[in-house]
Amino acid sequence: VEFARAVAGYVAQRKTEYDLINIYAPYGFWYGFLRRRLGRDGGPPYVLTMHGIEERRNYAMALEARKGRADYFRWRNQVWQHFYHMRTYRWSIETADQCIVTNREALLILQMQYGLVPDRVWFVPNGVGPEFFHHRTFSSTHSPKLLFVGTWIDHKGIYPLAESFDQIQALVPNVQLTIAGCALPEKQVREMFCAGAQASIFVRPFIARAEMPAVYAEH
Repeated sequence: VEFARAVAGYVAQRKTEYDLINIYAPYGFWYGFLRRRLGRDGGPPYVLTMHGIEERRNYAMALEARKGRADYFRWRNQVWQHFYHMRTYRWSIETADQCIVTNREALLILQMQYGLVPDRVWFVPNGVGPEFFHHRTFSSTHSPKLLFVGTWIDHKGIYPLAESFDQIQALVPNVQLTIAGCALPEKQVREMFCAGAQASIFVRPFIARAEMPAVYAEH
């Protein structure tokens, strides 16, 4: 709430400098309420951007919580998520002049569950720069190399990843898995995997942005 209020205050001081304001969910609700109350005098149009949908995370993490392994989705977290976090998302969505989402599930949820008309929410897929396009040659003799990029936290799917890799390794013994950008010590990440998988796991906790295209191309 404090951050959302600070964003709105920043815009209020500079509203004549911009044609529109793009705010990542769920931090636009304070500015959105001001726009609804003051109209054009409140500032430029408010465009919301959202990469994922909280309803999907709630569903997936509830399944993990029933298995006793969702570290950040215990009952107190679920109560907080329902009564506070989901409301800030709803307010941000409902007060936005336009919404941009990067996946079709979010597009459907915003239209069907939140009641946004089709010309108020837009599906714009993520793109990549030309530095990610590498000419590659493939050989059936090379070991398959899988890549996970992301913070090593439960709602990124780390438990299903560990389970799935064990199953894949049983089918493809020479498969390898790199875990990049996890932001945790290697030992803590390796504890998620069984002893038989350790030799096939490679952990790189921190990777510079400039190195990422090559990392993707290696897998």
